[in-house]
Amino acid sequence: MVKHFDRARTLKKYIERISQMDDDVFHVFEDAMIGTFELYSTRRTVDEDDHMDCFATALLREVHRRGIACLGVTSERKHRGEYICNDFGEGRDRSNTAVVYCGKYSYFSGHKRSVFSPVKSDYVFLQ
Repeated sequence: MVKHFDRARTLKKYIERISQMDDDVFHVFEDAMIGTFELYSTRRTVDEDDHMDCFATALLREVHRRGIACLGVTSERKHRGEYICNDFGEGRDRSNTAVVYCGKYSYFSGHKRSVFSPVKSDYVFLQ
């Protein structure tokens, strides 16, 4: 049986948890992109309750709320060894812009678990 989670309530719990984190840990996003496997594109902003809203975009809003100039969110997904999102616009790309991964451990890509990744207690499951 597949468990489905309530996205809005889950993201709310996630934000409540990360909002308790110290400001110092968020400065890693200054002038950087947030990397995630949740998206297939690059976005500068994503509104709450937008169909693209996810943990990474909720994190982006929290980073901006703290006054940190994060550039946006981008996909960490690759196709045939190449990132599907390499160009971030305004002359920025992966060669001249830091991308900070914010997700769970990925065996396939080798990404380590981020301190910003969702944890089990963040999820609110539907009945």
